Parts: sequence; C-alpha cells; structure tokens
Amino acid sequence: MMETVWDYKITKSEMEELGISETNKRFSEQDQNYMLASLFYIRGNKVKAEFYADKLPAQVKVDLYRTLTHP
Repeated sequence: MMETVWDYKITKSEMEELGISETNKRFSEQDQNYMLASLFYIRGNKVKAEFYADKLPAQVKVDLYRTLTHP
C-alpha cells in the first residue's frame, strides 16, 4: 500500500502550503512522493524529504527542490 501525506497527520496549514484539500485524496504514486517529500521538507526532516524525493524522476526532483528552496 502506498504511503500518503494522510498517513502522517498533515495539518490544515500544511495542506494549504502544499495546495491540497481534504476532499481530494486520490493522487498518483509520483504525486504522493512529491507531496511527502514536500511535507517532510516543510517539517524540517530533510532525511525523509530526500528519501521520497529520490523516488521521483530526475527532472521532477529538480523541480521539487527548486520550488521548495525558491518559493
């Protein structure tokens, strides 16, 4: 079973920061890894953020870090 941000008790403010809502819980595996990497980056857990980012295609990973470091 695929892990999701919902498994990590995402807060309303984190959902807003990631641009997701409680009503939309169906995402692709790539989207979930992107959101998990973002969530852990926001929470300051760079090791877990990198773990999920490493599951992304190279260009998506570059885009993720660009987005996170240059909002």
